[in-house]
Amino acid sequence: MSLADTAEALNVAKSLSINAILMMNDPDEARRLALHNPAGGPAGGVVSLHELPDFLRLILARNASAPNVAGEPRLDSRAST
Repeated sequence: MSLADTAEALNVAKSLSINAILMMNDPDEARRLALHNPAGGPAGGVVSLHELPDFLRLILARNASAPNVAGEPRLDSRAST
């Protein structure tokens, strides 16, 4: 994942096959960028860097139970060893 706030950054993320998280500094610009993204839209968006940890926890929680590409369960990043 990468944090992006320009059209160029969204294009770079797409070319690297990584998900972009839209940093929404300006609501009008964020709306334009979300519609511009050639990958079909960013993975999500944050208004403040203070929201980033919560956003990443949400992504991890959603993906924790989904199988990986090989069909195996994903490892829980919070599991005890």
